[in-house]
Amino acid sequence: MLFCLFVGRLVQPGGALQDVLHMHDVLARVALARLCHSISRARSLDERPDIKTQFNSVLYQLLLDPNERVCFEAILCVLGKVDNAERSEERAAGWYRLTREILKLPEAPSAKDSNFESKDGAPSKSSKDKSSKTRRPQPLIKLVMRRLESSFRSFSRPVLHSAARVVQEMGKSRAAAFALGLQDIDEGAYVKTVPENNDSYDQDHNETSHPEGTENELAF
Repeated sequence: MLFCLFVGRLVQPGGALQDVLHMHDVLARVALARLCHSISRARSLDERPDIKTQFNSVLYQLLLDPNERVCFEAILCVLGKVDNAERSEERAAGWYRLTREILKLPEAPSAKDSNFESKDGAPSKSSKDKSSKTRRPQPLIKLVMRRLESSFRSFSRPVLHSAARVVQEMGKSRAAAFALGLQDIDEGAYVKTVPENNDSYDQDHNETSHPEGTENELAF
């Protein structure tokens, strides 16, 4: 009981994990994604689905992280690919989550971390506009497909390799879902809503990137 209370406070607004969510530390945010996945799947918290939902929410927010390594790690966690000991049931559940879950958040990390301030210290108007865009509820699969499309346009070889690995793991989770009989998943429901012209997304993504290096940080 005390453990549940302690864990629940960590993920609440103003908690320690919320601070990590907005840190300019790639490894810390990667570790946060893995932690959120582990706690949200912990059987000891089966009687506290509210806590699991909160940690899932933090994990889903990391899908909007401007850094590719953090975003890709969050995708792999959602898919159930964390280590070499993953089960088919977990991979199938990961595909179900990816195609069914909706991201709802009051504030996205990509908006807060990238508030470019003007000379007088006030956030610029463009950063406020981006923040309002990311607050809209969006399907996870839509966010992932947009991010992958943007990554495959990159000229960085590590980014391309990491994006290809994510696609490979998506295929494995999809295969597990169909092998276990989850054929009722409507895979095209959200994918078709992705606009053909994603230039605005690419521009926002490039402008909101963390000042960390990319090529040296994508080695999983």
